[in-house]
Amino acid sequence: MLNILKSDFYKLGKSKTFLICTLLSVGMSLLLVATMTNPEAADMFGEQSGIGALTGLLAMNAHLQVIAAFVTVFVTLEFRLGTIKNTISRGAGRVQVILSKFLVSSVASIIILLAFMLTIMLSGTILWGFDPSGIVTISGLIRMLTLQILITIAYTALFTFISIAFRNLAGALVTSFVYVAIFPFILGGLTHLFGGGIDFSRFSLEWAMANLATLSPAPGDILRGVIIALIWMAVALEIGMGIFYKRDVK
Repeated sequence: MLNILKSDFYKLGKSKTFLICTLLSVGMSLLLVATMTNPEAADMFGEQSGIGALTGLLAMNAHLQVIAAFVTVFVTLEFRLGTIKNTISRGAGRVQVILSKFLVSSVASIIILLAFMLTIMLSGTILWGFDPSGIVTISGLIRMLTLQILITIAYTALFTFISIAFRNLAGALVTSFVYVAIFPFILGGLTHLFGGGIDFSRFSLEWAMANLATLSPAPGDILRGVIIALIWMAVALEIGMGIFYKRDVK
């Protein structure tokens, strides 16, 4: 397992896709903060400040498209080049291979997330100040960061599963993008279909990421968000490993 991790981290360090996605995350952050200078957009996001920009833009989930792009490219490339087949033929276990891809992809996803968050906070602070209202606490900031990282790792597990299921970049990329963009609307439709008795969106990673992008989340929301993230992560990895075991590696 250690040798597989070392190999995958080496590939990550050499990956141009990782560098491009990280820079794209930074560029997206700057563009989104620039939109907040528009008075109409400012009304939608609330207080104009570094921390206000961070919480408002995190809830939009825009950075997930970049993370989805990286994970799908990183994982499906291994299938296209035959690297995974070579690794397994040398005696590596399939569980080890998948876990390594997931762990390394998670590290990359966290770095992309941190680049997104840091750029928003710095650029917002330069424009309007960090915390004019004095609402920020260190504990609140650390809690928000920790929860966002956990949810991002759960998303990474989901994108890893999608990449394993499709094994080709086009299918995995389109499915991941469609999931991020459309799945919340599907859940909203289901909620409406059942007369609003069950809010299906409250079981989604999208709900968790948006509602925990705050310095003072409700304790119940924190517990729900953590449970949602862990369940989605476990289910995605379990199904992904099941598919990987049943299909031949070419």
